[in-house]
Formats: sequence, C-alpha cells, structure tokens
Amino acid sequence: MNSSDQTQADKNLNIDFSHRLSALASGTVDSKCTIDSIDSITGRALGVLQLLSCQFESDGQRLSDTLICSAIDSVVKDIEDIQALISAFASAEDAKKKA
Repeated sequence: MNSSDQTQADKNLNIDFSHRLSALASGTVDSKCTIDSIDSITGRALGVLQLLSCQFESDGQRLSDTLICSAIDSVVKDIEDIQALISAFASAEDAKKKA
C-alpha cells in the first residue's frame, strides 16, 4: 500500500465510540447527553481510582506496576474524553448561536 492509499484508508476510518459516550450514541451533543456522558465517565474514573487506592492502603497482594500504570492511564484518558466532550459541546453551542 503506497502512502496515497494509506491516506485514503485513514480518511475512510470511522470508529464508533458510542459505547463510551452517550452523546455519540444519540447523534446529538446537547446538554442532557453531555451531562450523562460526563456522569458516566467520572463514575468510571472514580471507580478505577477507588480500586487503586486500595493498593496503597492495605497489606494485601499488590497489583503489578504495569497494571497500576495502565489503570492510571485509563483515568487520564477518561479526563481527556471529558475535555473533548466539553469542547465539542461548546463548539456546537457556539455554532447554534451564530446560526
């Protein structure tokens, strides 16, 4: 595959992330969907952080450093999802005001 074919393949790539963000599942970015998505994301991130905190508060069997780093990375990506969602919502609201 030459670079032109790869560029076209990249343009045709359309990943469905609606399983992660309710706003994508509904096809709209309104305040209710944004709030629902943020609630879901923060719940997931808080759950991971709660599980991680047990790793440092008890003397039980500890997860590997690799698993702990992966869990932290998951929370970072959740926070980045929230930032992207808020940015998309703000852009959609700005577009509505200009229309």
